[in-house]
Amino acid sequence: MKALARLTTILGILQQSHYDGAFFGAWVLRHPTPADWDAFEDKIKVNWTWKARLLFYSSIAPSRLLPSVLRFNLLCLRPCEWLAIKIICFAARRRMERFNFRAVIGITGSFGKTTTKEILAQVLGAKFSVRRTPENTNTLLGVARWIMREQFADGDIAIVEMGAYRGGDIAALSALARPTIGILTGLNEAHRERFGSLEATAAAKSELIDALPADGIGLWKADSENLKNAVQARLKKWVGRGIRVVPYSRKENAYWDIDAQDHQETKVLIRARGKTGSHAVIEDVVDLFGLHHCAPLSAALFLAKELGMPQEEICQGIKKLHPLDRRLTPLYVRGNRLLIDDSYNATLDGAIAALDALSGIKRRKIGVFAGIQEHGEESERINRELGGKISKCFDIILLGRTQAADAIERGIREAGFTSNRLICYNDGKEVEEILKKITQDGDCVYFSPYDRPALYI
Repeated sequence: MKALARLTTILGILQQSHYDGAFFGAWVLRHPTPADWDAFEDKIKVNWTWKARLLFYSSIAPSRLLPSVLRFNLLCLRPCEWLAIKIICFAARRRMERFNFRAVIGITGSFGKTTTKEILAQVLGAKFSVRRTPENTNTLLGVARWIMREQFADGDIAIVEMGAYRGGDIAALSALARPTIGILTGLNEAHRERFGSLEATAAAKSELIDALPADGIGLWKADSENLKNAVQARLKKWVGRGIRVVPYSRKENAYWDIDAQDHQETKVLIRARGKTGSHAVIEDVVDLFGLHHCAPLSAALFLAKELGMPQEEICQGIKKLHPLDRRLTPLYVRGNRLLIDDSYNATLDGAIAALDALSGIKRRKIGVFAGIQEHGEESERINRELGGKISKCFDIILLGRTQAADAIERGIREAGFTSNRLICYNDGKEVEEILKKITQDGDCVYFSPYDRPALYI
């Protein structure tokens, strides 16, 4: 039984690495013995897909051989897996061709994909039937399965979130979904360990605009300096093919002038004025936390106008905006304590947006952090910078012992944060007990991704 439990643990690590042999191998090197693996048994939850089941039942072996046997079986499985994915994607592509969509919107970027998708769906949903990929479904197989089970109809708008771990992933997703509109939400060092360089990441994300038809629309977030450079390098090629390449940001929109301000502790006052006239089109308090939502809102307003939504319906869509799960989601609890769940925010750009939002909250603040992963050789610099920034925002910091912890702690201490306000924890289970002891009525507690998957420990 112990051997099976260890196999489950090791399989879970392989699955967390997205079946990447290099990432899996690096974890095994850090934790080489079966006794090391036992410490992670409670942190592993395997998603028992057909692939996971095949690997499990074909890899039963003595404990010390498990990593090698799993990797060997993974290699043996890949030709069959490749064929199965090809068949599923072929069927999904044929199904997409059966429907006359009003628009198919692809969204990719290093950060902000899901937030942009949800704001688009909420605004456009005031007039149109909008179908969108659920949660963080953004891989080729995940999107293909969604297409096969979704109840599409002619006239729908389909919004497809697209993730990538290597060059060609976005091109394959675009061949599957056939987007007519592409949105690039931003570009940073996320997943640098997988891509190797920022230039390779830019090339991979740009595959979405490359795949648009001649009359397609490519939106890109002008607030992202890295993305601006990537777009400028490819702009002539895209425009030459007839693609409309349109920047968007809180301050840059072809149809609207957008103004926003923090109205209440966790709410935003939005004003949008049509550029063809001075009258206010929108002026309302929306249930969103953080002004960074204004950039994806700008993209949504632009597309609403492009797709023929009248002003009244656009206003109705704005009023439907609501917080997104685990992305700066505020919750008031007993003792007038404000909890902010940002546990899906895993980039420095996202952290900076969160800190900007938190700066308007006049409470004692406690932050829970475990660092930013998958940034390769930039990891030290990025996490050190994160440490310096959070030290200026929080009164108390809880820091998890992950691979990034040392760099964060250096940044915290360099900024002059006193050691008595820094509390280190080894496991996410400890956080609740620590908070029970130190929180007071009226506090604000911010949760970044604080309980990292075992792959990053």
